[in-house]
Amino acid sequence: AHSPQLVAQVIARNGKVSTTARIIGVDVGKQIRVTNISSYMKIGHFEDIAGGGNRILCGEGLLNKLGANPPQSILLSVGSGPPQPFKIVGTFNLGVKSLDETTFFATLTDVQRLNETPRRISDIAVRLHDVKKAEGIADMWSALSTDKVQSWNQFNEGIMSVFKTQDIIRNSMTISILIVASFGIYNILSLAVTHKRREIAILRSMGFEPNEIVRLFFIQGLALGLIGGIVGIFLGFLICTYMATIDVSASRGLGTGKMLVSFTYSIYVKGFFLALLSSSFAGVLPARAAGKLEPIEIIRSENAG
Repeated sequence: AHSPQLVAQVIARNGKVSTTARIIGVDVGKQIRVTNISSYMKIGHFEDIAGGGNRILCGEGLLNKLGANPPQSILLSVGSGPPQPFKIVGTFNLGVKSLDETTFFATLTDVQRLNETPRRISDIAVRLHDVKKAEGIADMWSALSTDKVQSWNQFNEGIMSVFKTQDIIRNSMTISILIVASFGIYNILSLAVTHKRREIAILRSMGFEPNEIVRLFFIQGLALGLIGGIVGIFLGFLICTYMATIDVSASRGLGTGKMLVSFTYSIYVKGFFLALLSSSFAGVLPARAAGKLEPIEIIRSENAG
């Protein structure tokens, strides 16, 4: 889907209060197909401006700055043009302060008339089936046109760099936790080998081969990882369920006011297999050490002790 837009800088006045802002003129029917702005509405509906007639939607932060309330009318002017009255029919909260305190929405024809630029548009918003292809398509269109074409991740490059840094930190913490857990399993199995030296000697004297002893302790390491992974999944799910009830101002634009937590099953599957994998590697060295023990060496060390 695609939607034409006209973005204009305006001066908004409500009585003696005035502030600068921007107004985005849209084709309502097309705009709701390329964005989820309807999910961020606090008062009214996005479709309320569809009929035109100088009706606008206002960000909550901007509404507070003006000291206005729906369905009050305010004056908007562009440059040296005469101010025109616009009626506030709804409010939205995107959860982004820089947008909520500076943005109006109105129909494309109303903004074109206010800006005195009939039939003009400044932007075309495009929605793709696969958002991951946006950057490649934007680069291709830029090469074929003199117009400026940006993908959503190019336009929000600053924010995306923050997310990238956050991912690096999270992955580093995850790897560190896995290393610590691996050392814990390694220590447990090493102590088990030390305490079971007499039993290992008995098994070897009964005819157990070294690889069978290795398999025995390796299975013990896998069992620890399996139990830890299952307990971790249920404990992680309970913690995430609790975190999803925490109020955070950053997500208020989604209408829930709660912390955003992903419950995608693949996250739990990855966590389980990572726990199993780390326990497998941690169990290799103690298991090999147990398999190398010879009955006569164990007896001599016991007698020496």
